Amino acid sequence: MTRPLVAVALAILCTVLSTSTVRAEDRSPVVPGFKIAKPPTIDGVIGAEEWAGVPSATAAFDSADGSPATDPMTIWLAYDSQYIYFAARLADRNPSLIQANQYQTNTSLYGDDYVTLGLDVTGTQSAFSRFFMNSRGASNTNLDGGRAGKLEWNGEFITKGRITAQGWEVEARIPWQMLPLPKSGFRDTRFTVTRYVPHLQRGYVFFFEPPDRAGECAIWRHVLVPEREQKRFIKLLPYLYGGYSSNGGHIANPVST
Repeated sequence: MTRPLVAVALAILCTVLSTSTVRAEDRSPVVPGFKIAKPPTIDGVIGAEEWAGVPSATAAFDSADGSPATDPMTIWLAYDSQYIYFAARLADRNPSLIQANQYQTNTSLYGDDYVTLGLDVTGTQSAFSRFFMNSRGASNTNLDGGRAGKLEWNGEFITKGRITAQGWEVEARIPWQMLPLPKSGFRDTRFTVTRYVPHLQRGYVFFFEPPDRAGECAIWRHVLVPEREQKRFIKLLPYLYGGYSSNGGHIANPVST
């Protein structure tokens, strides 16, 4: 092959590779990061004014086969230096069938209609923390790596919701410090939104991942991740041991470590 032909072939190959890369990146839906100036009130009512300007997206697919859902869901995502804010409006043609039995925090939502926000602020798609919520403000969390701890240490995940004539809606506030934060700075993070409808026994997703693209998920673009707070604690563990000696004396010794 002559040099001109080799050059042309290389140019075509580079063009094909470049086009393939762009298409691979464009597969996942993108929601731009938005730093909100005035936080919304977490009361379960998605007010137009308090969520004004916050990027939203509407989509829903059957989690089993990827077919479009008849009842869509619309989501909103925003953040500030302390919290991530999430809202979802979930349409349902039969709102009287919506299940909302649980109302406590840190409880199983099995049997209820619920929505789940999954967040991977590292952007690697391998460090998801998931936040479950129903229409009565009940919630549960599944933090990446099995992380757990007192609410006073990690902050409290707050959510409120309500059933409407068109379905149900929910708002949530998630402390950044609950998440395993990477190095601070602007990042393209990853997220998922899933929904379960018990009266249909069906699950729905914001973005369907076919088998040949397993692992892909939506992108929350150019989000300013804050620094991880280095909290220091003094932990005391008092205990007491006792016994009886052979000469009839009692042994007791309080110890604190």
